[in-house]
Amino acid sequence: MLLIVWIPDKFVLINAIDRMDSWCKDNKHTKLMAWNETEKEGKTFHTAGVKNGFYNHIFDLKCNECNKHFEDVDFVVKKFSKNKRPDQNTNYLVYWHENKTVIETMEKQDKEQYFNKIVIGDLTEEEKNYVRYDLENIPFISKTTPAGVILSKLGKFIKDVDTKYGTNVYSQFVELKEKELEEQQNSKNEEDKETFVSASVENVEQEEVEQDLPTEVERPVEHTKVKVKEPKLTLTQEACTLWPGLVEIKDNPKELSLIKSIDIDNQEIQYNCSENDLEDCPDCGMRLHPESMICPGCAAHFS
Repeated sequence: MLLIVWIPDKFVLINAIDRMDSWCKDNKHTKLMAWNETEKEGKTFHTAGVKNGFYNHIFDLKCNECNKHFEDVDFVVKKFSKNKRPDQNTNYLVYWHENKTVIETMEKQDKEQYFNKIVIGDLTEEEKNYVRYDLENIPFISKTTPAGVILSKLGKFIKDVDTKYGTNVYSQFVELKEKELEEQQNSKNEEDKETFVSASVENVEQEEVEQDLPTEVERPVEHTKVKVKEPKLTLTQEACTLWPGLVEIKDNPKELSLIKSIDIDNQEIQYNCSENDLEDCPDCGMRLHPESMICPGCAAHFS
């Protein structure tokens, strides 16, 4: 029997206060730690989250050493690139204020000030109340990747596997996709039903108020201006399932204006630019408008 398993790397999302600049203090907001940073054509891309091993190193090893919860202590983290590691098994080093001598040595090597940025003691009330990123519903990270997205990215590969090994993985994904779309439609119908009931109650209340009005009262004539709405690209639930990044793009007029049309049947997004100008998303490889700041495919943010 052939067992086919796709296992992605495990990442842990962490809200943290970065003391190397004043962004967190100025914006009263945490930062989301990123494991990697790459640049392409003047744009910076980040891999959200930290490796599971790094999280365990902080939580199990360093916090036990400090006898503190990881939210209550400042750590200095030194991450090494592959060609600058002290040895092949060391990707990072983590220190706290008790390791002052080591941190001061790092400062001389990096020509940076680390130790004087460490806060010793509890967070202030202001810092405790910083706005944090919601880590519950992030596509491709904290949410299960929809079957439709997997089929759009790996459909041909899965079919080739089925042909070679006599499996039926592709048909299972198709069934799962249909089930997911059905569940989403049922959820949408429930929301529409609740909205309808709410609107009906409001109408009944309004009718009761109108019936109580004296008949001799003459109601003023209301003159309203009719606004002509410009045609707008409609993002269906199915489109947002295939491309989770559209959930964020639909509330971003600038990003939305870059999209010309969406073809669900052929699973294509067409942009308001030439095909030759399109660029690849470094995270998922999806073709993007050169001015895109959010990837429709994997919801990655670019700066």
